[in-house]
Amino acid sequence: MAEMNLKLVNVVDTSGRSDTSIGVAVMDEKGRFGFVNGRDEQPYLPSGGERVLELKSVTDSLEFKDHEWGSHIRIKETVRSRQARESAEAEEENGIEQVKEASKSTDKSEAFVTKSEGIEKDQIFEPAAGEAKSLIPEAVQKKFIQDGNKFYFKGSPDKLAFRDTGTSLKTKVDGEAVVDSMITIAKNRGWSEIKVTGTESFKKDVWQEATKQGIAVRGYTPTKTEVAAMERQGFDIPKQGQSHAPEAEIKSDKEKAADALKNLSASEAVKKHPELAPYVAAVSAIEKKLATEKLSESNKKAIMDRVRQNAVNSYNEGITPKMQLKERQPRREVTAQAELSR
Repeated sequence: MAEMNLKLVNVVDTSGRSDTSIGVAVMDEKGRFGFVNGRDEQPYLPSGGERVLELKSVTDSLEFKDHEWGSHIRIKETVRSRQARESAEAEEENGIEQVKEASKSTDKSEAFVTKSEGIEKDQIFEPAAGEAKSLIPEAVQKKFIQDGNKFYFKGSPDKLAFRDTGTSLKTKVDGEAVVDSMITIAKNRGWSEIKVTGTESFKKDVWQEATKQGIAVRGYTPTKTEVAAMERQGFDIPKQGQSHAPEAEIKSDKEKAADALKNLSASEAVKKHPELAPYVAAVSAIEKKLATEKLSESNKKAIMDRVRQNAVNSYNEGITPKMQLKERQPRREVTAQAELSR
């Protein structure tokens, strides 16, 4: 195809006893169809079908304009067109990803948490099927249209802004709006250090915005002039391996509650923020069960750190923990109220 923002669509007539394929049409990102010239009454439907429309010489000769199909006509992107588009979207050259430090205790806790037997710790804080939500700040959600892990521009809903894999953010766009949003997401997820790849202009923009947010950046070496300019604005340059995200001057009640859930004792957290009761109960139940496991204290600590972070993530997303704890024998159900009353 001449441009990756073009789609090939099957045109199907549904007015008869069975659906009848009329042919194949080419559609641009604005939903307009390609015509051979201004005299045509129907979008270009070559007898050769999809392969003909993929030729650059053909698509370059088309004139794109709006067209109203009848109510009995169905339009659906062809399989080959969709596969080609998704393959191109997966090859973004710009991206950022979290830099993680290797930890032996984390590796062991991961193995324990994902054991098939005993208590399924992480699942307590997982939403029911179909209710999963990405940890995307509201400010970013307002700027884009989200479709799964893909984010499209609101002004151009067919144009991909960036893709979120959970551990990285990918884009083909060099632009302030996308860079700012990606860094906002990174900060919201607690990424204190990131690795950037892509064009020099993209890497420079990421370094500048990340530095303002206290996030260290690997993959880009700023010039002395760029460093001096940032320091004149009052920003420190975070060092790799010891970056420091600045504290917000004023924290919201929800942020304060999340901090309490992660850092305070169970009684103190619930006393200051009663809405944390089910989350504290879930964490306490896991801690009691973990005490019976034959693990080192360092491994137990690593597991509980992970569990508390999962609890914070669930609280931030408004997901109430599911209090079904699986034990070897006998099997029982523990409620949040029961745990708090102990």
